[in-house]
Amino acid sequence: MSEENVSVEDLLSRVPALVRVGGVSVPVSPELPLHVSYGEGQPGSGRVTRPMVPLVIGGVLCVLGLVFLVQILRAGGGDMNLTMAVILCFGIAAFIGGPALFKMRQGRLQWTRTAEIGPDMVRVTDRTDAASTRWAEPISAYRDIYHRFERLDGGETRDVQLEVVELRHPNPGRTIYVLGTRKTAMGGMSFADMVQAGREGRQADVEAAVGDTRNPQVEAVVAALAEGTGLPLTQEFG
Repeated sequence: MSEENVSVEDLLSRVPALVRVGGVSVPVSPELPLHVSYGEGQPGSGRVTRPMVPLVIGGVLCVLGLVFLVQILRAGGGDMNLTMAVILCFGIAAFIGGPALFKMRQGRLQWTRTAEIGPDMVRVTDRTDAASTRWAEPISAYRDIYHRFERLDGGETRDVQLEVVELRHPNPGRTIYVLGTRKTAMGGMSFADMVQAGREGRQADVEAAVGDTRNPQVEAVVAALAEGTGLPLTQEFG
């Protein structure tokens, strides 16, 4: 398959969204239609986002390299320090910015997926640096609602265990990453919630929450999906 203008579906067929983007917030409302969005950067926005930082650094180094090169030419050459500076600038620029430039040429440096999950249909808009694609699938095309704990071992979320919910499709590129939030050990209560409960004398609530891995917000989303779509629910918490 050609690497030119790689689609979001192609990207996610190779490496799932969970691995590419890490955690994703719990949807604001658990009711259908459920709206989710995830990706890397903001394609088409014109903003300097994190995936574009290597390109910016590489560009700055190239400009510095050109400045040193002009100084060498004006001096008639022979300055080893300036020559080494030029080599270093262009070499580091290629090392840092090269991979990002390669991805940008393929339209995969930045990408986003926005999905609307309804009781009967899933409607998706995929965007890359190169194109925007819309597609839809009937709910019946999906295998199940996959609810599990998963540990990520790299990047910013190293050694973090997430509670993950996906709408699984036979084609991994069309699987919808619904949410991926840090596994709780306090029954979905924050530290501030516990402090407040303690002040109000609700000791039983605090004791019940400690060690409880259930997250009420996630459970509400899973329940809404299961009831609204009729898809089977697969849960793995081992």
